[in-house]
Amino acid sequence: MVLQLAGCKATYDLGVYEQSLLALGGPDGVNQSAALLDQSIVSAEMVSAIIPPGVYADHGILLHMAGNKAEAMRQISKESEQYPESKQFTENLLTVIWNTGLRLSGDSSSPHRYPSVLVLPPINKSGNPQAGLAFEMTLNRQFIERGYYVFPTLATQALVTGAGAMPADMSVADLSYLHKLTGADAVLSVTITEWEPTWMIIPLIRVAAEYKLVDTATGQDIWKSTARDEFDPTVTGGGGPVVVMDKDLRVPARRLTAKALKSSENGLPYGPYH
Repeated sequence: MVLQLAGCKATYDLGVYEQSLLALGGPDGVNQSAALLDQSIVSAEMVSAIIPPGVYADHGILLHMAGNKAEAMRQISKESEQYPESKQFTENLLTVIWNTGLRLSGDSSSPHRYPSVLVLPPINKSGNPQAGLAFEMTLNRQFIERGYYVFPTLATQALVTGAGAMPADMSVADLSYLHKLTGADAVLSVTITEWEPTWMIIPLIRVAAEYKLVDTATGQDIWKSTARDEFDPTVTGGGGPVVVMDKDLRVPARRLTAKALKSSENGLPYGPYH
């Protein structure tokens, strides 16, 4: 399903976007991922559903990887047409694609109530080596659904690689450089501190993480939250309990982020696209 119904209005299903990232790891991953996004975009545009932040740009990167440079450029340009806060990002990205040598475009610093968000690769300090990937696959979707412009995963990786002069670990990159490269108002840093099984009456997974949204201009925290919870890794089907969370680690990662964002004490306010 590429569309969902919200009342009488069709909306884009961000699960398709998340699935396209997952498909990259499979055989013929680039073409499969591009086809998923292509189908979802065409279906959404046919019923005038809004394409969420990042989808056009990542579709463009997939098309570029598949060798269709002209359509890639068109899709990336549509990103900035729909989301003006991505203009600096897409201009630098298009320059990288054309291999014309990157000159960082101007500084778009401005006071912001609703910052555009660049998600950094999560820092995994838990006991599960796969926890970092589970969070990385799900963070963008959570913040997009909260109403924020979030810079797309694949397009950001392409821009950072094309720009060069970036540390392998983006979490230690200079904030002012990240701002100049992407135009992002803020970066999201997530540190996973726990991902452990805990055996009570039923087996649970204990997950904890620290979230921090930092202003790229001042280095000041815009929002931070620590979330911890335990998740039941079983569902009851026709044949009895079936373990599912060990097969799809995105589920506890997604639920923990949702808890942090919706916290009654320190939740993140809804953004302009909610």
